[in-house]
Amino acid sequence: MATQIAVSFEEKGVRIVYASTGSRNLKLQKALLISDEEFDDFLHKESAGRFTVSADFKAIFHDIIQLPPVPDKFIKKLVSNEIKKRSPELGEFLFSHEVIGDRFVEGRKVREVFALAVSQNEVNSIISRFSSRGRTVDAVYPNISCISAFASEAMGRAEDTALFVSESGFAKTLFVMDRGKLVFVRKASSTGSGMRDFDVQNVNMTISYCRQTLKLNPSVVMMAGSSCHEYEASGETIVPSACMMLPANVRGRQDVVLDNIFPVSALLLSKKLKSSNMLPVRYRAEQMLNTFFKAGAACFVVLSAAGLISLRNSSDKIQAHEQRIKTLSMQVAAAAPAAAEIKKLQARLQPLMPAVNAFNSSNSAPDAKKALASASGLSAKGVSVESIRFGFEAGSVRVTAKGSIKSDSYLRTQALFAEVLDSLGRSGLQTVSKKLDLKDNTFNLEAAQKVAK
Repeated sequence: MATQIAVSFEEKGVRIVYASTGSRNLKLQKALLISDEEFDDFLHKESAGRFTVSADFKAIFHDIIQLPPVPDKFIKKLVSNEIKKRSPELGEFLFSHEVIGDRFVEGRKVREVFALAVSQNEVNSIISRFSSRGRTVDAVYPNISCISAFASEAMGRAEDTALFVSESGFAKTLFVMDRGKLVFVRKASSTGSGMRDFDVQNVNMTISYCRQTLKLNPSVVMMAGSSCHEYEASGETIVPSACMMLPANVRGRQDVVLDNIFPVSALLLSKKLKSSNMLPVRYRAEQMLNTFFKAGAACFVVLSAAGLISLRNSSDKIQAHEQRIKTLSMQVAAAAPAAAEIKKLQARLQPLMPAVNAFNSSNSAPDAKKALASASGLSAKGVSVESIRFGFEAGSVRVTAKGSIKSDSYLRTQALFAEVLDSLGRSGLQTVSKKLDLKDNTFNLEAAQKVAK
């Protein structure tokens, strides 16, 4: 499994986890907690080039937005407009949304959508800390998205409604999951690490608010990290409480994993968190171009190396050809005296050639039997000869044939006709003209057999 690094910017500092991931499994290898001031020095020393990031954003919007029951293609634009109206302090923002469902409010049907938005300036500031060191950010998730995705995986039954408590610095994040979806988030101040009486009061107040205002009834309180293993409250929550347990596909000490729940979730649930990735579109496009250029450069290097190897091999072949030409030139030069003697002999025999030709002509009558045997090449499977005619001329026999070819395709017809021509050639007949009509699969051909003189 490949080792990946996730970084979480939190109120307590910066949490960094090293984990090996693969096939939906995660094995925690190492976890660090450093101050924000130490992070730049960490990046300077760390050799890895790619990071997954999560953060507690200072400027953040999260709420349920009620929309008319419009088609899905209009929801994103309507949600964006509503965020602008409710949180103008965000300025330019990036957001994600999830449709919760439809319900009736005061007699009218509305579509409820949970929206989460963060300041784009904050996201850019985080990215610049990495890019200034030549590092790449693969994703930026709000920490609430990470923990809610983990909670969704941890819920025993999808139809349950549960309130979850996680800790970040000296604050508690309280959020409600209903049927596996995030529907409410509240960040509450705290008097310290772990669960104390003040925190229990906040939890109970949140449950009451859910029952009265949201018409939701959390059946259990699930606590993560120090909220669970440092429970110091004397009071109890008004519904049963329990500690979040690790899924079977996560390996590592439970207290360490739950203390680093944000970066662990960012690595483990990257596919589930895809819609919560707040990387700006422009940054994603730049990273795609960089990846493309790097791949192109690597391809150029490989092709250049292959070209040099090919050029070297070609050079060796050229040298071999040059040596062969030199050898042949020497052989030609050595044969020059013998060629001169042959020319002298031809000159002495030239006066006798008319008598020799006359004798050969008297014995060169066309052999019809041999011509018929050669024409047997027309009898191939699927080939039907309709007519065949022999003509005898001075010094040759001509065969003219017409026929048809039975086949189920043009390619097969052409192949059978080519077989006929090859067969005639092997029989000693030279094709003079040929025509194949693919419309009705008929052919005409004319071949000749020269008589040796």
